[in-house]
Amino acid sequence: METLQRPVCDRKAPGAHPRFDHWDECHPEFSVTEIPSAQESAASPDHARVTVSAPARDASTPVLHWMLLGLSVAVTVALSIWAAARREVGVFIYGRVSYWLILALVMLWVWQISRLLVEQRFNLVSFARRNWVPLVAALGMTAIAVSSVKPQFRVLSDETNLLAVSQSMLYHKTVFNSTEQKRFYGWMNPLTFGVEKRPLVFPFFVQVIHSIRGYSPSNPFVLNAIALFTLLAMIGLVVGRSLGRTATVAAVVLVGSYPLIVTSGTSAGLDLLATVFTGLSFVLTYVYMRSPSGSRLALLFSTLLVFAQIRYETSVYVGLIGLSLLLFGYVRARFLREHFYLYCLAPFLLLPLQIQRILTPDSHENAAGTAAFSWTHLKNFLAIFLRAQGNTEFLLPHAPLLYWLAVPSLIFLFVRVLQRRASLDLPCKVHLLLMSLVAFAINYVIVFSFHGSDFTHPGAARYFLNMSVLIALLPVFLHVQLPMLVTGPRLLLFAVGFALVHHPISVQSTIRSVCRASSRWCRSSYARPKSSGISCIVITTPTFSSLSIARDNSP
Repeated sequence: METLQRPVCDRKAPGAHPRFDHWDECHPEFSVTEIPSAQESAASPDHARVTVSAPARDASTPVLHWMLLGLSVAVTVALSIWAAARREVGVFIYGRVSYWLILALVMLWVWQISRLLVEQRFNLVSFARRNWVPLVAALGMTAIAVSSVKPQFRVLSDETNLLAVSQSMLYHKTVFNSTEQKRFYGWMNPLTFGVEKRPLVFPFFVQVIHSIRGYSPSNPFVLNAIALFTLLAMIGLVVGRSLGRTATVAAVVLVGSYPLIVTSGTSAGLDLLATVFTGLSFVLTYVYMRSPSGSRLALLFSTLLVFAQIRYETSVYVGLIGLSLLLFGYVRARFLREHFYLYCLAPFLLLPLQIQRILTPDSHENAAGTAAFSWTHLKNFLAIFLRAQGNTEFLLPHAPLLYWLAVPSLIFLFVRVLQRRASLDLPCKVHLLLMSLVAFAINYVIVFSFHGSDFTHPGAARYFLNMSVLIALLPVFLHVQLPMLVTGPRLLLFAVGFALVHHPISVQSTIRSVCRASSRWCRSSYARPKSSGISCIVITTPTFSSLSIARDNSP
């Protein structure tokens, strides 16, 4: 028998024990036994010792759970080994099954969201009334970005391939990348297919918009506009919970006018969606650590499963969050038992990502003789990153002023933390800070080690999107730590000035810097003899460029 030490029941009725009179009706799975002692009975008949107990759990239940989880892992590993041994099997599983697994994953994620909202008695009208300031600010900055910055395919191959995968999902319920199609009888008929190397959640969401609006190459821009609004609204809601309305608007303006974030919001790439899920994952992690429950853990876990299949390096965040929750003791067995079906299904739901990595092992597009990742790349690109902070031309989609401000600010914040003067009054805040710092550090060690992570190259700027969001929010952090110096009105004034200076970078066409950066990258990375038949084609767009390598048979 299990004993509940502090039972709580909201229903009350007159009687000797109003707290427990209707306990059986509220919680029929428990039994209530009153055991009055002799002294209590003599003192007052209304006082009795109450024991609330539940029947003992079936001892076979944990064993069954472990058996189901082991079976799920075994089947997933067997399918992965089979796919590695026979490529045609892997192509079939990846192409014909992945869509349904991604659909199941997203539906489970939406189901967990709806369950938690119902549990919390969420009311949309009251929520909008309480939080109208960050919502209106986010909507306004999104409208400015979409209306002033022309939506374009900024990184060819990446964005167009994702669009082709979404078309396959829409029409054929497969995840192949259709590289060649022929139009006849008013229908685009695919002729050739390829295995796409990029994760599948972004094209799945684009496919959802296709289903609502009909197929259109503009639908990825709609998705990224929604992602931009979601990012700004999430930042405004988080800041607004502890700071005033002025600081909330300032935070939304700072992030919503950062050039790299704006141009990502008007592109067709997956990077902004990955940034949204990065922030959402850490917010849900903090919410769970503050108030652990089985439903919150299930929502966090399903969010991490979706997050893992958006970008390559998102697995770093997913693994670190899960490991940290285990090490800090936030994961409890009874929470896992409440939604054990979700944890048993996790290996199956990650199968598309595993098969994809097996089928595309060499997907880094590094030139012959150049390692995909190396310490040399780390040193070289870190040096380029530091030198780029001296760029005063206002042509790159970055804000060097905030990077200059970051160094003394981070030192100051570090000293405040050591002196315990920072607002880290709860252990979960300390754990979240450590988790975020380690994840950020590992992520950017990987990024700078990659062969194509030139901070000044327009096609590589998207790798620094998470960093850009944190840099844009740096003045807000200073407002929290120095409220007398960085007041709310001063913060808002700085945000408006920042927008006036940097938003035109997103609007204007920076052809000169794009051409110089792209040509330099092409010459250094693809220096080949003339007889190789390789030509460099640079397509310039505002802030970004798309660079492709065309092969021909000419000498």
